Amino acid sequence: MNIRQRLLGYLARKSQEKKEGDKGFTLIELAIVIAVIAILIAVALPTFLGVQSSAHKSASEQNIVNSITSAKTYYATNQSSYTGLTSALMTGLEPSIVYASAATTAGTANQVAITVYDGQQVGFVEYTGGSDNECIVGLNIATAEGLGAGTWWSKTAVTPASGVCTLPVSAPTTVGTVWSNSAP
Repeated sequence: MNIRQRLLGYLARKSQEKKEGDKGFTLIELAIVIAVIAILIAVALPTFLGVQSSAHKSASEQNIVNSITSAKTYYATNQSSYTGLTSALMTGLEPSIVYASAATTAGTANQVAITVYDGQQVGFVEYTGGSDNECIVGLNIATAEGLGAGTWWSKTAVTPASGVCTLPVSAPTTVGTVWSNSAP
């Protein structure tokens, strides 16, 4: 018998032994697979939560922008006044947004609260939900009162236990560090 035949015979026997003895994964192989999956989850989860939080914030900002746009339409058709603008009326103007029944307070995500400060100023607030726990506030001032004409923005952190956003009792009058004329 030559070497080639002996080698082929040896390989055939080893192949047969491997098939008979290979019945599953070893403990080490399973541990490695679990470790790889754990690493992938550890890397992907924070990214997913960040994207989700950003989406909540963007949705809240867009709800307030749409509310302010509808309120401006009301202002223009109501003899240049926000007087009489309520949550019920806003629901009719902007049916895709859920407005809080209690004025000034939004308690759940995707719920906008409204306050009319006087005929020239209206404010909207929404709780973003998610991991940020923020309140996004939009204030539209039609005349040069208070902060000055235009749309003003603010955001505040909410304690996770309360989850309630409240508009200021009276319209803000100074810009300071809280209010800015660009969305947060």
